[in-house]
Amino acid sequence: VIVPVEMAGSSRKECCAEDEDGFQLVRRRGGRVPHPPPWKPQEYSGPETSVLRARLNSARKVMEGSDFYLELVDVLRKALGSQGVFREVVCYGIGHIGSSHQAQHQFALLLAVREHCKPLCTWVFDPALCEEELVVIQELGCSIIAKNELCKRSVSHPTLFFMPHCGKAMYNNLLWANWSAERLPRVAIIGNSFTSYSERLPATRLAQEISSYCLEFPLPRYHPEPNAFSDTSLHVFPPKTVSTIPATVWSDCSEPTLNPEDPEIIVT
Repeated sequence: VIVPVEMAGSSRKECCAEDEDGFQLVRRRGGRVPHPPPWKPQEYSGPETSVLRARLNSARKVMEGSDFYLELVDVLRKALGSQGVFREVVCYGIGHIGSSHQAQHQFALLLAVREHCKPLCTWVFDPALCEEELVVIQELGCSIIAKNELCKRSVSHPTLFFMPHCGKAMYNNLLWANWSAERLPRVAIIGNSFTSYSERLPATRLAQEISSYCLEFPLPRYHPEPNAFSDTSLHVFPPKTVSTIPATVWSDCSEPTLNPEDPEIIVT
């Protein structure tokens, strides 16, 4: 049974939920009856949940002992300095952690980053996740986002977005939701390289406009699963740099529209 957002556990045995103003509330576990998410989870084809949980914990230990992770921690310190405290971590597009080795290593990094950053809450959403996977994610201390936000989450406090290999439209949506000189510096993104997008692919307009004001730190190769973090970077938006962006850039920003035929997008 899927635990609702209001009951989903964090690493501090607390629960995160949003009030009507969009702020995060912390609630202790209560006696509410669990209910399924509003979308229909896909059919599960992975191992028993106890086996999956053990695999993910094992993958996290391998991750925490790797040179890749140690370099990422060093990059986080250098990129964020004294401001490197995230109130929340939000993960979009993690994929099938029950059947994909790549997704398991990506989720292992999410767990390791959570232990390092110690956010108040860690949120996860992917419309492809199965019910059994959602249960394991919550058992490992993360909270489930109750609806498909299409990555349009606006933040009011420092937040790390973990978006390994999401479609470029999702990065565009996230930038749009935080498209102001006040909000954007609160955002950090571990995801596909914006620089590579601009060099090799038709970049979305917002990613293209912001790339010159973004500090990008490429992540090294992860040898146990090389494709899990290929072409992945940490992106931050320093307040001093963002303050130099012309006002016309902020004002010209209509809500992005999605192509329903785009295979990278799942709308549920």
